[in-house]
Amino acid sequence: FFFFLPFQIKCIFSFLFQNLATSSQVQKQAYLNDSAILSVATLARKAQVDSDNSHNQYPVHTFGHLASKDCKDVTEKYTPYLANKLKEATRNQDSLKAQVYIRALGNLGHPVILSVFKPYLEGKAPATNYQRLAMVAAMDHLARLSPKSAQSSLFNIYQNTGESHELRCAAVFQLMKTNPSAQMLQRMAAFTEQDMSKQVNSAVKSAIESAAELKEPKLQELAENANAAKKMLSPKTYGLQYSKNYLSSYAMKEENLGYIKDIKTIGSEDSILPKGIQYSLRSVLGGLEMEKDRFRAMTASVSDLLGLLENQFSTEESRRQEKNAKQSSNNNDSHSTKMIAQMFNIQREQAEQVEAQIFATIFGGNRLFAFDNHTVENIPRSEYLYYV
Repeated sequence: FFFFLPFQIKCIFSFLFQNLATSSQVQKQAYLNDSAILSVATLARKAQVDSDNSHNQYPVHTFGHLASKDCKDVTEKYTPYLANKLKEATRNQDSLKAQVYIRALGNLGHPVILSVFKPYLEGKAPATNYQRLAMVAAMDHLARLSPKSAQSSLFNIYQNTGESHELRCAAVFQLMKTNPSAQMLQRMAAFTEQDMSKQVNSAVKSAIESAAELKEPKLQELAENANAAKKMLSPKTYGLQYSKNYLSSYAMKEENLGYIKDIKTIGSEDSILPKGIQYSLRSVLGGLEMEKDRFRAMTASVSDLLGLLENQFSTEESRRQEKNAKQSSNNNDSHSTKMIAQMFNIQREQAEQVEAQIFATIFGGNRLFAFDNHTVENIPRSEYLYYV
């Protein structure tokens, strides 16, 4: 029995993928299907991509590795399936599905996902700016497992001043996970003197300054590199309304235990509230790093989301009063925006779809809550909670 154990466990992945994640019966059940896809992708990363995790959680010295070096399930089976599903979701403008498949690809943590995200990030394939932001945010596992593969793409996004500040800030956050060299951090620090984006400059400055203060032995190389770049940062100060990345660590040498805390925010253009926030806490015990808690929330627009929520939860009477007040104001004001638009035959731009997600560690498990306009409108009747 024990002789065949590795083979049996390896077969589980194919079984889960074929009979759970891609099963026609499971696909008919929206929440179960999404949870299955996210879970299988996470399991594939832990067993077949993350060799350290596989080594620490599976008796590889007794039964061998869960995946051989020539195993191509992730690159030839899982990734193509998820890539096709993502393409289908974006083509159908299905934001919920697109967010799930983006996160599933991110859960794989394999360098091959870069080739899937590249057309969307370069604007060659249709995707909303929020979905592109979600793709950069989904590179978290890739940045940790294959830093050299991720660095080039992330640095290019950061350097592209024509890109939105959300994507550039997210790229900065992921770059800090790749243990960037002193030279790269110095280039980023020096660029804060030229970059016109206060949001990006604030993200870079806070990331480098906080990284320079890290005490965890495992992060000393990053701390030294950040110290080498710290003096090249712009002297300008940025308030809390701008994007931030705060890194901190605590080390207890006597117990060979340490903690790494990471807080990130992406500033908004339409609100004082951030449009993205993330918190993570990891423990380091004897060199073994484990994630304890994680929380992330992102939205395409804080103002639009708050407006949608206010409209959804306001009473019928309050909505009627607000509508009457607006009509009365427009009728009495010949210079209202509506009247001016009619005079000059100005066509209003179509409002962007509200897209958002919440990712959190709850009771030891990861949960993804993705929603859009329709989800918010159906809040009293349903909940979109996916298990990762």
